[in-house]
Amino acid sequence: MRYNDFIKEFMNNTPEQVSDIPENIAAALSSAGIAPDAPYYSGALECVKNALNKKGSSEAVKFWEEYQLSLCEQLTRMETDTGRETVSNAIRTVQAVLYAMRM
Repeated sequence: MRYNDFIKEFMNNTPEQVSDIPENIAAALSSAGIAPDAPYYSGALECVKNALNKKGSSEAVKFWEEYQLSLCEQLTRMETDTGRETVSNAIRTVQAVLYAMRM
């Protein structure tokens, strides 16, 4: 998954009822600091769900760990507040994916 595709996916999803979210996914989002009223919550939710569908891959956790590292590196190069916020939100989303995969 490329960075731009990832950002588009988690920013362009429709909200889902919090009560309809599986408990482990809701816990992962919460552990990553993503509140249900966050503007990117539904996108983060979809990313976590999609990642869990591919959880069986032995390389899945490694991929997400490396992806998180690349986002952290990108964060240090961001020059605008908006860019830093977007990348920070993406980092939290990847954290949620990793939490969910390790549950």
